[in-house]
Amino acid sequence: MNAKSVFWHVARRGWWNAPALLLLAVMLALAPAARGQEAGMARPEVRIGVLAFRGEDHARRQWEGLVRWLNRSLPQRRFRLVAVTLDSAGGMLARGDVDFLLTNPGHYVTLAERYPVSVLATLVRITPDGYEVMRFGSVIFTRADAAGIRGLADVKGRRVAAVSDKAFGGFLVGWREFRALGIDLLDGDVEMYFTGFPQDRIVQAVLAGKADVGIVRTGLLESMARERRLDLRKVRILNPVPHPGFPWRTSSRLYPEWPFVARDGVDRILAEQVLSALLALRAGSLRTANGLRLAFTAPLSYREVSALVREFRHARQERETGNTLLVILTMLAVAAAAFAAAWAWRSRQTERTLAAAIPGSLSKEERKRFTDLTRRELQVLACLCEGLSSKEIAQRLGIAPKTVEFHRANLLKKTGFSSTTRMVSVAARLGLDTCPGKTRGKTGEAPDGAGAPPAA
Repeated sequence: MNAKSVFWHVARRGWWNAPALLLLAVMLALAPAARGQEAGMARPEVRIGVLAFRGEDHARRQWEGLVRWLNRSLPQRRFRLVAVTLDSAGGMLARGDVDFLLTNPGHYVTLAERYPVSVLATLVRITPDGYEVMRFGSVIFTRADAAGIRGLADVKGRRVAAVSDKAFGGFLVGWREFRALGIDLLDGDVEMYFTGFPQDRIVQAVLAGKADVGIVRTGLLESMARERRLDLRKVRILNPVPHPGFPWRTSSRLYPEWPFVARDGVDRILAEQVLSALLALRAGSLRTANGLRLAFTAPLSYREVSALVREFRHARQERETGNTLLVILTMLAVAAAAFAAAWAWRSRQTERTLAAAIPGSLSKEERKRFTDLTRRELQVLACLCEGLSSKEIAQRLGIAPKTVEFHRANLLKKTGFSSTTRMVSVAARLGLDTCPGKTRGKTGEAPDGAGAPPAA
């Protein structure tokens, strides 16, 4: 006998059983909540992150059938869809906010370098005509009436719209095709216009004239046309590349479709159960019964994707290194020019001073002999003009006698005189015979208020 039967049995016994009736009524009211709580505890939540390349609403519409299928296949679990972006997915994996992730292959390769993840399966897209598509690329397009844009070479100097420099089909694949022709989309050859998700914005920007050229993943133009949001006659495909059996317009080589990724730490048995449910969708009858136009296959190789990501990263590092080197060379050139200007000014000032002090009988060559002397060498020269010995000069200037000898040798070398006598004679005629500390009194006394010069 269930709770409802007990309730009516007690009720028929009479009004004096009111307390029992009240208790049973409360139990009946709480029973659904208790069952729901028990069911929630018995069905732990599993979160599947999906890259929302056309926006969150579109992602939910596109993938909700897959979530329903997983909930039906694994009733002991409760699967929930979580829309992610190129920037948010990494943090969500690290925090355990998602257990599985479905994203583009370039994004997966980048994430796998930082987070321990593994590919369970590769997505298979089923077209309305029944084609099974396991690879995709980029389609590069312009307006059908755009003048002067017939190929990729005509894009130089134009404005190009893409998702971001992190997007795969919405930028990176197209970047490689341009680079093969010597056009770098990030090196000033074009003006880049990054719209962010959804990719529909790129198509809208080109049609509205906000961009000359757009880069989107293959299949998007056809999807928008099927949704009656685009007339394909209004766009022109640039660099069309034929791929036998491939149902969509494309401008590039093809790469494996999105990987279904498991986060490290996900229960192994759960991962195997999810994989079995995904692979079961290869049966067309199951897809039809569940209204799905997608399936999964064993993981394809993402080696070519990794090569593309490395190529792009290397090109960016080369560009950044080149820019840094250019800045350094520019700074060095500016510093050298400033030093040369200062040295030339100093030389001109010294020449003017000497020219004013030297009698006309001295040649220009003799005057230049003293232009490159340092302050200390001029002090030693002045003391020599006074007739002081090396020991006296050392005492006068507060330096070691060996230092004085070093400066004397340098003086002869710089001025080019063969003897100290000739050098002193010319220096005296130049007025360079005033030695620091010189007085008219005792040798070695400094003039009033003058301190000893610093040591060399």
